Amino acid sequence: MLSQNDLKQIQKIFNPVQVDVSDLKKDVSGLKVDVSDLKKDVSDLKTDVSGLKVDVSDLKKDVSGLKVDVSGLNKGLTQTQKDVKDIKKDVAQTRKDVKVIISYFDREYVELRKRIERIEEFLRLPPEN
Repeated sequence: MLSQNDLKQIQKIFNPVQVDVSDLKKDVSGLKVDVSDLKKDVSDLKTDVSGLKVDVSDLKKDVSGLKVDVSGLNKGLTQTQKDVKDIKKDVAQTRKDVKVIISYFDREYVELRKRIERIEEFLRLPPEN
C-alpha cells in the first residue's frame, strides 16, 4: 500500500498535468467559440454573396435591356440618317427647280417689259413711272 507521502508525491506529479489539462480545456472551449464565430461569419458571407449574385443577375438583365435599346437606337439613327440624306437631295432639287422657274419668269418679264416699251414708243405714250 501507498503511504501518505507517496500519495502526496503522486499528487504533486499529477497537479501540474491537471492544470495543463485545465488550460487546454479553456483553450479548446475558446477555440470552439472562435470556430462558432467563424461559422456564423461564413454563413453571413454566404448570405451576402447570394445577395450579390442576385444583384449581378439584375444588372446583367439591365445591361441586356440596354443593349437592345442601343441596338434599336442605332437602327433608328441609321434610318434617320437615310431620311436626312433624302431630304437634302429633295432640297437641292427644289432649289434647282426654283432657280429654273425664277430664271424663266425673269426672262419672260424682261421680254414683256421690252415689248411694252416698244408698244409705248410706237404709240408715243409717255412712260409710266
